[in-house]
Amino acid sequence: LALVWNYWDVGDSFTFSYSRLIEEAALGNPDRVEPYAGVAGKIKKMNMRLLWKFQYLPFYKNVRRYTYSMKEDMDLQKLIGCARSQSSITHEGPVWDDLTEKIETLCSQNEPVRLAYSINVFTADPVKQDL
Repeated sequence: LALVWNYWDVGDSFTFSYSRLIEEAALGNPDRVEPYAGVAGKIKKMNMRLLWKFQYLPFYKNVRRYTYSMKEDMDLQKLIGCARSQSSITHEGPVWDDLTEKIETLCSQNEPVRLAYSINVFTADPVKQDL
């Protein structure tokens, strides 16, 4: 099993500004899904904490975590493409139009344009279960 998460490095000023724009657009999405709502969400949140803090994953053994720091040169099209890959935001309508305008402004005011992030990879082996 391999699980991969990318997290923006908000210690980088450009990445922080970009991530705030994405977060604001997500808040404007009326169809936004809260992944940790209800009882199932609480269980999911607990499992995520166990994985991140203790490298524990039910039904798996030898859980290992690898972290890589990255800086990626971007341009306007790549930044908009990255925004489009976010499932938490609407990709059409006034919120999207406002977001793309703000990304264009942010891009034009910064040189170089670079996103900083970490890639977190967890690998694990399944525990064999007798049925």
